[in-house]
Amino acid sequence: MFDSPFFARFPQHPSSFVDDDGERREYQFPSFYAGSRAMMLIYACSFEKARAALPEKRLLPVPAGFGKAAAMVAAFEFNHPQGLDPYLEVMFGIPALVRRPARLPAFGIFVKRLIVNRPENVQRGRHLWGMDKRLGELEFFDQGDFRVCEVHRYGRRALRLEVPRTGKGRQVDETRWLVTEKDGHLLLSQSALSGRKIERRGEGSLIAGPDPFAVEIESLALSRRPLFCRYFPVLEQAMSLPAESIPL
Repeated sequence: MFDSPFFARFPQHPSSFVDDDGERREYQFPSFYAGSRAMMLIYACSFEKARAALPEKRLLPVPAGFGKAAAMVAAFEFNHPQGLDPYLEVMFGIPALVRRPARLPAFGIFVKRLIVNRPENVQRGRHLWGMDKRLGELEFFDQGDFRVCEVHRYGRRALRLEVPRTGKGRQVDETRWLVTEKDGHLLLSQSALSGRKIERRGEGSLIAGPDPFAVEIESLALSRRPLFCRYFPVLEQAMSLPAESIPL
């Protein structure tokens, strides 16, 4: 499963951390994910609100029109993660340019919040990347021509994502930075993916419920419709440990 040409590009090494209960957890990095599925919605939002949501000085939102910036909500089905049980995840992020001392700026996704369905992944995200991960109940299913993700927390629906799952797709191979904040530093980690992508403009939807996670997304004054959405029916991914640490 992990012997494909994609995974062969990323030599692995062991790493570990001590979790909140004092237990040492060991993994191989980059983390490998085979047979995944993903859905993404990219919206225009208020540039000033997006800038206020980012750590100061080093990050600048990516413009998406006059007075607008881009915001992203994505959902992942990690069906075969190496060394982990399968898990589900929803991420809220802001595309941004990262100012790096004496280096060219880097483009990345600043990870604001995540919801996952397994405690182990909460621990990994917090200790290794400083990610704000919380637990929730996630469900993925097909409804007509759409792939749907619903997130429930505290007995009520927090979020519903819908993206078209049909249409002409194309093979993609991409690498991007994921940017997180931990202990007064920006951490840059490389995320690589390879798979089939179906992209549609102005389609898909995001329905927010009465939950702090959803309220924070809506507070950015999102556009009524997404700029575009993406659906990956099959995906291989590799996620590295932080490659750079930049003081704020």
